[in-house]
Amino acid sequence: MKLFCYFSILLQNFQLFYVLVKAYTPTPRYAHSAALIGNKLYILGGDNDSPTTQFTPTKDFFYLDISVGFNTSNIPWTDLSNVVGTPKQSRAAVSAGGPNKDIIFLFGGGVENPSSDIPLVYTFDNLKNVWNTPTIKGIKPPRREYIKSVTDDTGKMYIFGGSYNIETGNSTWTFENRMDILDTIGLTWSIASQIQAPTPRDAFSATLLPNGIIANIGGYVVAGPTNLREISLYDTKNDVWETMTTVGTIPEVRAHHTSVLGLNNDRIIIYGGFSANKKIPIVHDLSVLDIRNKPYEWFIPNISGIIPPTPSRHTANIVGRYMIVTYGFIFSQEYINPSMYILDISDDSEYKWVKSFDPNSLPVSSLNPNPNSSSNSSPNQNEHSISTGTMIGVIIGTSLASILITMFALMVYRWYKKRNMHMQFQLMEIQNYRLIISNETRRLKC
Repeated sequence: MKLFCYFSILLQNFQLFYVLVKAYTPTPRYAHSAALIGNKLYILGGDNDSPTTQFTPTKDFFYLDISVGFNTSNIPWTDLSNVVGTPKQSRAAVSAGGPNKDIIFLFGGGVENPSSDIPLVYTFDNLKNVWNTPTIKGIKPPRREYIKSVTDDTGKMYIFGGSYNIETGNSTWTFENRMDILDTIGLTWSIASQIQAPTPRDAFSATLLPNGIIANIGGYVVAGPTNLREISLYDTKNDVWETMTTVGTIPEVRAHHTSVLGLNNDRIIIYGGFSANKKIPIVHDLSVLDIRNKPYEWFIPNISGIIPPTPSRHTANIVGRYMIVTYGFIFSQEYINPSMYILDISDDSEYKWVKSFDPNSLPVSSLNPNPNSSSNSSPNQNEHSISTGTMIGVIIGTSLASILITMFALMVYRWYKKRNMHMQFQLMEIQNYRLIISNETRRLKC
């Protein structure tokens, strides 16, 4: 019987190993979008070919459950690409909207066949796992790509800039400087004032500040990547543009970078991107803009840990005490980044690149402190953490396997027991027969 117990345990372990090995592993990408809603970090679309080859956007859609810990060497992604209606796109603007900010709004981006009637706006219901194409009132804005968006407390999604080219239905490459406003609750379009708006551009970063100001930093214009000394500020409450000349250690010109708001809401952290020469890495790929006083002041923070290669066209989101960076293109080495980077920004005196994510470092309410960030346990325990969905699958699979194995073992045991009893009965009959023969032989001799 012990043999069957060992066999049962072995098969259960194999079942667990099989489930873990089959975890979803996305292909590397760049120019994708990311949205943080509740305890899920969603990744949408992107390109997974070289920037010099034909444009081929993906319809990949997956998420990371950030309520559990993980290590960057084993990320428990969950695939949603088979959800009906998942759009195939890249270089789009994505924000969390709706009355409770639990709906993903996806605007624009490049598509394979822009001449076809492809919806300009998609929504994904986080609770129902359903894609929709909403009917929106007002003047429909033109499709464009390499755009950024943020959503304020009233549910308004601000979409600035972008560019037009073949992927958006234009024969020539041109830039835009309009600010379209989508009311994600009332589903209406409007357009912001263009008085003193910045020059047309794409590939910039956008960050919503606590006072309702949107800070647009850097970007790509006709002449190439723009300088970061001058930043454009849009007042969402008064519909007013302003250009600010910053001070301090001005970072290099750049485009296709990201920016997020620091944990204390007093600084903007920019990361990645490329400069005038894409193949030469930016010297200071991570810089901080102090926004406590005007003019805002740039400085280079202290950073420890293993510094990763600088990505462009990646995403960055604040999750708890971390800035999570996903994928992107490494132009200095010409490859698509397959990795996730995690920067611990809890200590303003020193940021640290780490390999593990710990959701227990902050209260649950702190896991999503700022859904408008531009997107663009112990460490040993985290290495073996898996997502809730995977855990449920492991439990169900292991339970079913245990039941089947137990039934099989019981059947074999009963067969073995019955067979053994039958053999014992036969042996007793033989012994009785021999005893009868022996007694009869003795009687005849007498």
